[in-house]
Amino acid sequence: MIEKYKNSSLNHPNSKMIMQLLNQDGEAAKYVGGCVRDALLKLETLDIDIATKHEPQEVMKILSTKEIKVVAPGLKHGTITAIIDDLTFEITTLRRDKSTDGRYAEVEYTNDWLIDAERRDFTINAIYMSQDGEIFDPFSGAEHLKKQVINFIGDTNERINEDHLRILRFFRFSSNYGNAISKKTLNIVKKHKDKITTLSPERIQKEFFKILSSNNSFKTIVEMKKIGLLDIIYSGVVVTDSLERMINIDEENFFDVDTFLRFFILMPKAHNLSSNLKLFRFSNKDKKRIDTLLKNKNQVKSYLSVKEVRKFLYLFGSNNFIDLIRISWAEDKKISNSTHWRALLAMASSWEIPALPIKARDVMLSGVPEGPIVGEILDELEKWWIDSDFIDDKHSLIERMRSIVRAKI
Repeated sequence: MIEKYKNSSLNHPNSKMIMQLLNQDGEAAKYVGGCVRDALLKLETLDIDIATKHEPQEVMKILSTKEIKVVAPGLKHGTITAIIDDLTFEITTLRRDKSTDGRYAEVEYTNDWLIDAERRDFTINAIYMSQDGEIFDPFSGAEHLKKQVINFIGDTNERINEDHLRILRFFRFSSNYGNAISKKTLNIVKKHKDKITTLSPERIQKEFFKILSSNNSFKTIVEMKKIGLLDIIYSGVVVTDSLERMINIDEENFFDVDTFLRFFILMPKAHNLSSNLKLFRFSNKDKKRIDTLLKNKNQVKSYLSVKEVRKFLYLFGSNNFIDLIRISWAEDKKISNSTHWRALLAMASSWEIPALPIKARDVMLSGVPEGPIVGEILDELEKWWIDSDFIDDKHSLIERMRSIVRAKI
C-alpha cells in the first residue's frame, strides 16, 4: 500500500485524485522517477512525475473535468504539467525514441511500460509505482538505490550517445545517491567527455550547478577533474583545493550553500569571461557579480581594520563584500585566521551603510552653478568623507565642501 510511504507527497489527496482520474478505466498511469526514488528513501518532494498510456490531449481532457490547471511547454515531447496548490505533476505519455542526436530525441508513443523504461538513463530513475504502491522495477533500480550504485540502463555508450547531458547527470546522481563511482563506468564516461560541448549553455549550467549544490559535491568534482571533464567545462586548468576549504567552512559555520560562489572558486586564474565561460549562459547580474569578485578579491584580507571594513562595505555593498570575504577565506590556507574571517563577516552583517549627508542642493547653495562641477565636488567630498571614516559631523563636511569649492571656482 502506498500509505506506508508516510512522508511522501504521493500520499497527498491531490496526488491520489490525479491518479484516480487517470486510472478510472484501468491502470493507465504510474508514478515514476524522482518521486518514487524519494519515496523509497523517505524523502519529501513537491515535483511528481507520472507516466501514462494516455496521450497528452486525452490527459488534458481528463483533467479538465476537475478544472485542474494545466500548462504544456513540453507537449511536443508528450508531457503536460498539472498544478494543484503547491504540487506540480509532470504527466508524460509512455514513449520510445525514434531517433536521437545527443541533444534531443524524436519520440513516438507506446503502451508498453518496459519500452518506456528502456529509454531512461539510470536504473534508479526507472522505478515505477502504481497508485496502490505496487512497484514495477525492471532493472533492479530499488536494489541499486539501496546499495548506492548508479548504473546506466543497458549499454552505457548508447545511453550517452542518445543524450550527452547524461555525462553530467551521471555525476549529479552519483553525488546525491551513490557511494563509490564504478571505475569501469567512469572510464566509459571519460571517453565521451568532449561531447558536453555540443550541449546548450543553459543545460550545462543548470546541471553543473546542481552538482555543486549536491550532497557530496567535492568528492564528485574531484572525479570530474580526474577524467579531464572539469577543465573542459571551465576551458582551463581547474584547481580544487579552495573548493574543499569553502565546503568545510560552510559546514563548520552552518552557512547557507552559495552555489555561485562554489562555481567561482573553481574558476582558473586570469579568467576571461567571454572566452573561458563559453559553456555557460549568465545573466547580466551574474556577470557583474563575477566581474566584481575578479577585480576585488585580492583586496580583502583577514587583518582588515574596522575602518577598512567600513570603506569596503560602502564601496562594494554588503552582499558583494560578504561574497569577497567568503571567497578570500576559502583561499586562505592558514586555518588560524578563521576567527578573523568570522569577525569580518559579523561586521559586514551589522554595520548600517550611511549615505553622504551633503547633497547637490547643498553644493549649489554655496554658490556653485548647476552642472558637472557639482558632481565633481561631491565626488571629491565623498572620498574625503570615506577616508575620515564616515565622520558624522555635517559642520565639518560643509567646511570641507567649501574648501573644495574655493579651490575649484
